[in-house]
Amino acid sequence: MIADELQKHSVPLWGYQEKTVTPLLPEKIIRVYTETSEVFEEITAGIYQFAEVLPKDFIQISSGEIVNFNYIDHLELSGNGNIKLIFQSQEESFVSRRYVARIKRRLGI
Repeated sequence: MIADELQKHSVPLWGYQEKTVTPLLPEKIIRVYTETSEVFEEITAGIYQFAEVLPKDFIQISSGEIVNFNYIDHLELSGNGNIKLIFQSQEESFVSRRYVARIKRRLGI
């Protein structure tokens, strides 16, 4: 499995931006997400596989997004069961309905 291989060999995570490739420090990552099919095609593994190699501070909140709980400022719970995450940077993300139960279990709510 890709996660086992990466952990076994201490292979760093690499970020690509145009022609620059740099190592990524998991503790500095706020969130990982896909925005368009073009971005998804540049990911060498599925986002769920990427989630497997990140530390336990990260959790998948939708089919296209993983967040670092260390950077969440607060949550907004709606009456219909939706959860909006507000990050310290004031960026916002929404938890997909499919992942709401997982987030609630993780937070103990």
